[in-house]
Amino acid sequence: MKELFAKVATYIKTLSTTFLILETLLGLLVGGVVGALLDNPTNSSLLITLLVVSLPPFLALLCVKVFTQATFPAAAIEELRSRYELEEVNKDIARRRTIDKYTDAAIQSLNEQTCSLTPELVDELCERNIEDGLRSVIGSVIERPNYILDCRGSDFTIGTYLQYSTIPPVEDETELCWVEQVFILRDDLGLGTFFSPNLMYDVEATGVQFELRNALQWTHNHNKFFTSAFSYKEGNYTIVTSPIPQVCEGDALIGVLFIVTEELCTLPEGLDRTLLIFNRILANWLSKYNDCNENKLRARFTGTQETAA
Repeated sequence: MKELFAKVATYIKTLSTTFLILETLLGLLVGGVVGALLDNPTNSSLLITLLVVSLPPFLALLCVKVFTQATFPAAAIEELRSRYELEEVNKDIARRRTIDKYTDAAIQSLNEQTCSLTPELVDELCERNIEDGLRSVIGSVIERPNYILDCRGSDFTIGTYLQYSTIPPVEDETELCWVEQVFILRDDLGLGTFFSPNLMYDVEATGVQFELRNALQWTHNHNKFFTSAFSYKEGNYTIVTSPIPQVCEGDALIGVLFIVTEELCTLPEGLDRTLLIFNRILANWLSKYNDCNENKLRARFTGTQETAA
């Protein structure tokens, strides 16, 4: 829209300049003819012809200029631009309020699952399907990504690459198992199959997988928000990747959140900070999940020792 206003303003400026040049030339011609008639009225046939030819266009040009300035003044463009910018500001404020509500809902979900956990709830947290836990904590990102990305699209592929702990299957094992896995939490675009479990380390990846792997690796290696574009079949797509920080560990990461959608020309300001907020909430939930597994393993090991004694 801003580009449209700029084009209209340029068009009006060009038109005004053209009118001014034509008005000046015709005015000089008419004025010169009238002056010559006053100076030499006896030899006037040629001058009268020139006056008849030049005066109507000059008068018509003046009428058009007056009409256009009265019905469509140049100031109207600036007024329209100001109204558009005001609407954009109000739209952004409304969007930020909506995202704040989503953030608040995510925090409440985190609190409900991790605050004041009883031993029974601790066991429930450990045994809960980790994918269900992810959906409950960042459900707003999964269900309403168009608000997050400020776009009109309705189809997305959303997921996470995560490093997390699991209880070892062997009874006498005393160390947690650490797993790296890709979770596809939404797949309207049907691109989930390209996110193989070992995608991060797939040196033979080509085509779409190569583009997706590079995006995940870039964010994981640099601990920074990243966005890139790629093509698949007849469509163009944008992938957004955001780091998931490890709780209380400085710059260490436990994973990457990714969102794929149809190609975006622009991204909303502050998108990196918005996704990082949700990722920190997710990191806190996953930290409780890992603590839960560790406590459960410790309890198993203690029980085994007591049985042996």
